Parts: sequence; C-alpha cells; structure tokens
Amino acid sequence: SMLAYIDKRVSGGESFQRIADSFHVELPWLTNRHGQTHEGMESLEKLSLQDFASLLEDWVSERHELCGGEALCCAAIRGDIDELTRLLLDNAWDAEDRFGITAGEYAIYFQQVEALEMLMKVGA
Repeated sequence: SMLAYIDKRVSGGESFQRIADSFHVELPWLTNRHGQTHEGMESLEKLSLQDFASLLEDWVSERHELCGGEALCCAAIRGDIDELTRLLLDNAWDAEDRFGITAGEYAIYFQQVEALEMLMKVGA
C-alpha cells in the first residue's frame, strides 16, 4: 500500500518533500489540491503520514487519467499483469512516461513484484 511504502521511506530518513519530488508532484497541483496557498513543498512536512500517503495516491490517480500513451507505466503502478501482458505486445518494455520514469521503476516504487518480474523477463 502507499501508506506502507511512504512509512518505509520516512523510516529510512526521507522527508515528505523528497518523496514528493521523486513522484514529480507539481506545486500548482499541490496548491489546488489543498485549496489554499502554500509556502511551497515545505508545507508537506506539516501533513500526517496518512494525509501525505492520501495526497500521493491522489497524485498518482490523476496521473493515471492523464497518461494515455503511458499506459504501460500505469499498468505497472497498479500491478495489472493482464494489462502489462497486453501492452508489452505493442510497446517497448523501457518506454518512459512524460517524466522520464519507466514501468520498471514504477513497479519498484510501488512494490509490484509480479509486474517487475514480468518486465525483467522481457528485458527491464
């Protein structure tokens, strides 16, 4: 789950800001999400672990809706093996999304072991 993933990274010493940066969370989206002006990404540190995990889930969910041609990355995030199988017939395993992140990297971030194993079998 996102909460467990974030908890693990925070326990390893990472700040919410650094984690958000690794997900490429955009400041205008963050400001709109909260409906108020923030002091920048530093405002993330004021959130609870649960609220921060929820915020990242929202970000990832909205990125799913925007990804279009980045369907392989989205399938890896969800761990959707059937969709990955279908998409790998027509797409390169190392295709990047608009942020330069590959499906394999998303599978690692979201601990989608089965999806990562599948991607590794085809070359990731």
